[in-house]
Amino acid sequence: MGDLLALLNEINSTETDMEFCEDFNRLQLILNNTNQFVRSFDRIVFHSGNEPYIIEVVARLLKYLRVQNYLDEENKVNAQYEPELRRITMYLLLNTDVSFRYDLEQDARVNHLLNSLPQLTKCLLMNCIWGLDLDRFFYEMLRYAPPWFSMQFIDQATASLDYGRPYEVLERVESMVVAIYFAICRTDVDLRVVNRARHVDQQRTLGKLYDYVVEMLRFFNKPDVAKFERWSKLRKHRYFGFVVKHMFSMTMACLERYYRRPAIPVDPAMSVYQLMDDRHVHKPSPVEYSPASDATLLKINHCLLNTLEFCIMHVTLERFCYWAEIDLFGEGDEAVTLQQVIGESAYRLCEDLKSHKHFRHSILRHLTQFALRPKTLAEKATGLTLGALMARIDAAGTDEDRLVYLGEFLSRGGRVLDVAECLDTIEQHCRLLNGAHVRMMIEYDVREPVGDELEDEEEEEGERDELTDERVKLRELILRAVDGLPASEFERLLCYTLDTFGPDFSRYERPDLVPSIVQLVNRLAEQQQTVPNVQQLLFQSPGKFFDRLVRALYAGGTGTSQERLAEAVVAIIAQHKTIAKRYMRPHLAALLTDEFELCRQPALSVFASRLFACGLFTPVEFVGQFLAKGLAESFQKNNRPALYELIRLYGTICPRCWATDEPNDGDDAAYESSEPKRSLMRRVARLLADILHMRRYHMALSEKVQEVGPDRATMVAAALEQLVATLRQMQKQFRDADKTEFLERMEQEVDASTLYYIHQFLYLEPPPPEVDDLLDGEFDDIPQPVEKKKEQPKQIAYEAFMYRTSLNPSSEENDILSHLLMVSPPHCDISTSV
Repeated sequence: MGDLLALLNEINSTETDMEFCEDFNRLQLILNNTNQFVRSFDRIVFHSGNEPYIIEVVARLLKYLRVQNYLDEENKVNAQYEPELRRITMYLLLNTDVSFRYDLEQDARVNHLLNSLPQLTKCLLMNCIWGLDLDRFFYEMLRYAPPWFSMQFIDQATASLDYGRPYEVLERVESMVVAIYFAICRTDVDLRVVNRARHVDQQRTLGKLYDYVVEMLRFFNKPDVAKFERWSKLRKHRYFGFVVKHMFSMTMACLERYYRRPAIPVDPAMSVYQLMDDRHVHKPSPVEYSPASDATLLKINHCLLNTLEFCIMHVTLERFCYWAEIDLFGEGDEAVTLQQVIGESAYRLCEDLKSHKHFRHSILRHLTQFALRPKTLAEKATGLTLGALMARIDAAGTDEDRLVYLGEFLSRGGRVLDVAECLDTIEQHCRLLNGAHVRMMIEYDVREPVGDELEDEEEEEGERDELTDERVKLRELILRAVDGLPASEFERLLCYTLDTFGPDFSRYERPDLVPSIVQLVNRLAEQQQTVPNVQQLLFQSPGKFFDRLVRALYAGGTGTSQERLAEAVVAIIAQHKTIAKRYMRPHLAALLTDEFELCRQPALSVFASRLFACGLFTPVEFVGQFLAKGLAESFQKNNRPALYELIRLYGTICPRCWATDEPNDGDDAAYESSEPKRSLMRRVARLLADILHMRRYHMALSEKVQEVGPDRATMVAAALEQLVATLRQMQKQFRDADKTEFLERMEQEVDASTLYYIHQFLYLEPPPPEVDDLLDGEFDDIPQPVEKKKEQPKQIAYEAFMYRTSLNPSSEENDILSHLLMVSPPHCDISTSV
């Protein structure tokens, strides 16, 4: 039982992709039959008149591959059967009459396949590879098989090119040179460190590969003249253009690999070409190639550049102009000319060589003569038809490319945006639309109305009823695209829309906008961790959106839910500051001035405070245009509830509203730039001083007048607290000249009791002590005085300040009498005594 298990394990360990299969069996039958009855394979060599026999062998193999559907009707490889054809190619290579450095009988992966076919000559092998369209797998073998194996076939592959068609020879030479270059990079290893005994073999192998490359390049610089004797001049011009094209392609591919040194990952499909101890492993990007490989690659680079230089030196003006008439069709049937391909290749190679200063070649002065800047993808897209653009949008490999085609597609205007099929394409890729795309759609929708453009609302409603299905779908696409735009692009788009069509723009308003806003408000009142995406609702009607959000704060009672709603509304406003600022000014004016709606709900006070904190308006704008104005109006109208709430609001934002990084002793330019803020501070300080004075001393003139709101003591305390906070900021930011001017003015405007607090918290800095000039060097040993922290001057006692001058009544005699009558008991007759 143990022996059976060991045998099974051995079988599993040696199982490979090259197991003998039905394809190999059928090939064996076909080749045995032709070898026996058509022509002995060992007699099929070049220059021996065996063309009919070669054609017969290839035809029989071709018939089998066609029956198996490995090849299509044009005898081209079916991509889904590439693994089978790859194994067939390797099977033919293993049964070719060549000798290798190593004995393949020792390789358990392929030894069972050796000598299972009549031994093919190299001539017959290469004709089978070219005739059966197996050349791509031959190039794979050159790339991934060990060099000692692949080298045995390159010489005959080169010899077979003498019998190939001219254009096919160019393609084969390019593919083989690039494959050899890749193989050198893939097998690069510094054998001087790993195994010095193999270093000589490595150099011999590299030298042989270089010789093969040079031998193949003769088809470019020294073609067989006999093949072109009967060609016309234009036909020769065309062929020479393809010679230059393939030389550019081959040279740039090799130079890119040499300069970039990309990593070579393991391709599992290439494991068929592993032989003996050669195993494919991931080869990371090398810092530099080994000296032996680098020297060989450099020689190949110079050889390629020399050959290319030789070719382009024979480019005449007549040839170059004729190449513009030769159309080449690439992917998607995009027509490009041969001249364009060669010119763009020259431009890229020229830029590549210039970017590597250490690698110079005389070809540079020739490349610049006909280099053409390659067209960008956007420039190429402008020449495509709508059908081609739609195909490119669907087939693009990356979103970046798809976005370029989509932009060109939308720029076609009515030919796209009024066609249902085109709108379907846009809908499929709606997530890629950016602000510029949506702007084009809006401009078209506004510029090309459906029906009559009428200004009356009823007529507009009638027009909307006449919208075509395409126009309805276009507007739906606009709203969908707006919802997915980045915040910055959305703000730019909406600002453009409002600037162009006015702040009342609501062309895309849906009938369910208001219910949707109500649902949003209900969600905001709940616990929300993130700010919801409201771009689609906001875009439909910005004015109505912000109005409904703010009005939602007026409803409902007190509690944390309303405060949470206020904070959520401010978070949405902060996310769209640029747009919200256009619509929040009247709402803020209604809260803090005019109607003083701040008093209606505690949440409105929280809303105003958070609105200041989010930076929607600058401190100067918020305080000057709204808060200070509201304080003055409520004071003049004797609206004590509003006045008290505004003072409390001012307390929540002070001193943040006055904060500055500039010291009062900084440079004059910076100090002058902050004059608007200082002017506003003076205004607020005078206003608070007036409130403090009037609330303390001025009474109602009749006992029938009832003062509504907080009592006078509360008002005075609140006003005094904020006056002191403002004076502290003035002390930090004002220079002595401004302080003196303000104090002199307040001396004339306020009473002594209020003036006392102004003097206590706004004072002049003591001047520095005067020090006599010292003689140089006489008092160096005197210790320098230590700078002490500036301290506030000692406060003057309230009584001393109040009675420093003669006392004068602060109220009229009639006012005093009225107050005494109100507060005295009814049985006291004060009027008689007075």
